[in-house]
Amino acid sequence: MIGTMFLILVAVSCGAAALLGGRDGRSVALLYVLALVGTHYARAAQQSWASPHLPVFMVDLALLTGLIAVAMASRRYWTIWLAGLHLLTVASHGSVWFLGSFDARAYFVLESVWSPVKLIVLLIGVLLDWGGILENGRADRK
Repeated sequence: MIGTMFLILVAVSCGAAALLGGRDGRSVALLYVLALVGTHYARAAQQSWASPHLPVFMVDLALLTGLIAVAMASRRYWTIWLAGLHLLTVASHGSVWFLGSFDARAYFVLESVWSPVKLIVLLIGVLLDWGGILENGRADRK
């Protein structure tokens, strides 16, 4: 049930970003979908969350790099929020490595709790851009 709701949120957010989001929205939607697929296979490669999950960390780090690149080239604030929220996801991996041992359920929750929030930020940011709510009062759809 939760998985289905998450996939619906991914479809709505990334679909809106791809259709309405301009260059930034399309870039973030592509990065997010690629990371979603990568995370699926990374979780299959290592099933246990009782120790640091290197395959998922690598996907998260690659996504963070992409989100930072988009944010640096963008004039939109929501791209910065997205990169910052994803930094929290990457930091969850670091906390497990720092502590050495961690409850597997807590690690999984820390790693995945920000995903719906990021998708909502993506959707709201794209809709605000599309609606033309910018500093200059017009939609700049590059």
